[in-house]
Amino acid sequence: MMNKIAKLLTSSLLVIALLSGVAMGADHWTENFDTGLASSYTTGTQTLTSGDWTTANVYPAQAKDSRGGTGHAAQLNDNKTSAFLATPAMNTAGTVTFYYCELNDGGGTFSLEKSYNNSDWSSVTTQAFSGNTYTLFSYDVNDNSSTIYLRVTNDNNDGHLLIDDFTVTDYAGAPSPTIVLSPATLSDFSYVEGSGPSAEKTFTVTGSDLTANISLAASTNYEISKTSNSGYTSPLTLTQSGGSVAETPIYVRLKSGLADANYNTETIVATSTGATAQNVTCSGTVWEVEPTTHVSDFAEDSKTASTVTLKWTTNGSDGYVVTANANVPADGIEETDANGQKVVGNTGTATVEGLSASTAYTFKIYPFNNSGSAVNYKTDGTVSSVTVTTEAAPAAVQVIISEVTDPADVWEGRYVEIYNAGATSVDLTNWQIRRYANANTTSANINLSGSIAASEALVIAYSETNYRKAYGATENADFYGDVISGNGNDTYELYNGAAVVDIYGEVGTDGTGEAWEYLDSRAYRKSTVTSPNTTWTASEWVIESANVLDMTPGVHTVDGATPITLAAFTATAKAGVVELAWETASETNNAQFVIYRNDDVLATVEGAGTTSETNNYVYVDETVVPGAAYTYVLADVDYANNETRYDDDAVTVTVGEDLAEADFVIGAAYPNPFNPTAIVPLTLARDANVTAKIYSLTGREIATLVNGTMSAGYHDLQINASDMTTGLYIVRVVVGDVVDVQKIAYLK
Repeated sequence: MMNKIAKLLTSSLLVIALLSGVAMGADHWTENFDTGLASSYTTGTQTLTSGDWTTANVYPAQAKDSRGGTGHAAQLNDNKTSAFLATPAMNTAGTVTFYYCELNDGGGTFSLEKSYNNSDWSSVTTQAFSGNTYTLFSYDVNDNSSTIYLRVTNDNNDGHLLIDDFTVTDYAGAPSPTIVLSPATLSDFSYVEGSGPSAEKTFTVTGSDLTANISLAASTNYEISKTSNSGYTSPLTLTQSGGSVAETPIYVRLKSGLADANYNTETIVATSTGATAQNVTCSGTVWEVEPTTHVSDFAEDSKTASTVTLKWTTNGSDGYVVTANANVPADGIEETDANGQKVVGNTGTATVEGLSASTAYTFKIYPFNNSGSAVNYKTDGTVSSVTVTTEAAPAAVQVIISEVTDPADVWEGRYVEIYNAGATSVDLTNWQIRRYANANTTSANINLSGSIAASEALVIAYSETNYRKAYGATENADFYGDVISGNGNDTYELYNGAAVVDIYGEVGTDGTGEAWEYLDSRAYRKSTVTSPNTTWTASEWVIESANVLDMTPGVHTVDGATPITLAAFTATAKAGVVELAWETASETNNAQFVIYRNDDVLATVEGAGTTSETNNYVYVDETVVPGAAYTYVLADVDYANNETRYDDDAVTVTVGEDLAEADFVIGAAYPNPFNPTAIVPLTLARDANVTAKIYSLTGREIATLVNGTMSAGYHDLQINASDMTTGLYIVRVVVGDVVDVQKIAYLK
């Protein structure tokens, strides 16, 4: 419908223009081919609304095939030699426009031609056509000749060509002279100072509608030529012919003999009378020569387990490669940072990263000038070097979440426990406990502070009031915060700064029904777990139903593993007593030892808690009966009051009927009480091996007075208690198979 309206408007405007006397004639008109065309294919002159047209094999297309669906279009026959449609004579021509399509399949290529006598024709342009949809054709002929004809030729094409709504405008005036340079920028000219010129680059020059030659002028530091690698000068002249300069290559290079510097944004200017001047912008660099000397005072500044910082006195180079790698830099290849290598600018320090702990590295430093493909390293001569051994690797942080609780009977007893399974104290500044309620991904946080010692467990609870309600009026947690309110399906994370250290649960998951749910329960870490894990792993945890009485806040509960490693356990009958001695290779949460004699509890001895060091213990059973046999079993009790018996290490001893007369005399310690020194007199009838030690009343070894061979005669065994606390102690002296035990009191 719109096409029909357009067709009618075109016809109406033409009629109105003619009736009103507007001079449209040969210099400005539109022809819609609705009237005047013969009803069959015609060759010859046909008078249309716009004037006399010359045609060859032209026919008025049916209304349905015209552009607007009404009237006609000019149909140029197919498969005919030089079927054409030529305009009336015109006084100049500006822009010609018309709509075209094909009537049937086949398509082809039509040509637009012009003539000054309607006889001799020259091609202006060509256009391929296909398909049944009208397409706008437009071309600036812009010819000011007083007589000019235009024609469209469909020369032996397979398809009929339809032309409609043919318009020619007035002459637009003479075209302006034009210069085109391509490309408009040239870059990366370069050479090393003392050489030159640079390699050449090119741009092209094209001119049209010229009234004069083109002149090319280079800037001060660049030169140009019309011939590759010769004839460089400035300015250059390109001679126009018929107003045109065909595409011509121009060669450009950076002049030789320049000082090292950047020569950027310098222009080559092309000019011609009446044309707008055009520029090519040039950029380049004359690079510095290789550094002449190596640096001095190359030395270690500081180091860690994985980095070494080095320092030196600079020599004015553009930069430096500091490397512990074996490679030697190569000119033209820019080095980059890597493990064991650092590239810096004109500075006197560099930190090399990616190193291994406790490793000796030999570092070398190579000064260089320039960058990119022009980089130039100083590699000859004596290269400065230094050997540095990195620090030992720091102990891994082994702070873990050791327990998460939700007591079934007293909800106020909820807490989270963390434990330091490492061998050194850890600073808790910047550490946090974060709780994710239900399936939330946003946490509530509590900040920790202070430090956590090796083998120490710290408790984080909701509030002091709640904690004491559950565990006693005098009990205290280490930290309080309402974050600790997880009801069995909440996730907890242990953070150090911005990094997750350990986790219980899964962020974004409601724990209800999950393997890690701890509703009305306690979840505690297995004894085999000594390192944190940022992914909750079921095999690391024990989860069991629990009430408040089952909780062990501040004591890292272990599962199944024996609290001690028992290296030796012996019982020796000596002089009316039985001496029990044992040694542990390690202890974990060991509160105390229990000694069983014939399955009855004989005594308890304080344990060492958690330690990986060897500990020796002794207990003297003075309540034995001569001639009786006794079986002793050692047990230990952890802080949760769990007892482990070592029945496989039981020892049996029989006390002798007669006591041998001692071949030495031990006097009573004096003074007693003492402060801070005392003497135990000892008389030996012969040379003997003597061991004298001080123990606490619980059997822990405190000090050794002597352990070795002593000669016959009188001796004073010196006791110095300056490092001991006030209290009662046992002095135990062994000579051969005879043991003497006495108590002493130290009072400050």
